[in-house]
Amino acid sequence: EKTTIAKPFFSFINTSTVPDGQTLKYIWDLGKDPSLPKDSPSRKSTLANPIDVEFGDTIADNIPVYLKVITEPGGCIDTAMRFIRIDPDITVFIPSVFRPTKGANTAPCADPTFNDCNDVFRVYADGFATIEVYVFDRWGQQVFATNNPDIGWNGLIENVGAECPQDVYIYQINATSFNGKKYTYSGSITLLR
Repeated sequence: EKTTIAKPFFSFINTSTVPDGQTLKYIWDLGKDPSLPKDSPSRKSTLANPIDVEFGDTIADNIPVYLKVITEPGGCIDTAMRFIRIDPDITVFIPSVFRPTKGANTAPCADPTFNDCNDVFRVYADGFATIEVYVFDRWGQQVFATNNPDIGWNGLIENVGAECPQDVYIYQINATSFNGKKYTYSGSITLLR
């Protein structure tokens, strides 16, 4: 089962077989918080019941998890290590209409009342290492392009030229996730004046 940020839990389940008359003891080491019960065959870490697991350099790194199993009373110890990969969720919101105003800020919406959030066509995306946004008029002429996710289209040609007329425009979005998977989104955006 895939673990992502939107589904932030994973299970550690014991699938060991034990010969009759033998007992096993478990010591779970999940990084900074080795708080799992020693004899627990499984445990879920959720937001309500978290376990502190130390992440690597990026969110898509593999996380080592160690399970030490004592297999016999004589002290013979076996150690197993499993890597868990947590991929960031891919979320994209693409508006379908916007009404630009003169002097609209192309940076992200900072107004807590959201009064200026519909002044600019902006793609809201999480979970991507890179993103490119292209907007074309009905004749295929490019009117806007950016590879900065914080910059939106203000309804001017390339955000500095002449006003684009009220019309339906076509967008294409090319994005690459942190694990290298490529995504393409396309559709239409209506510019109202």
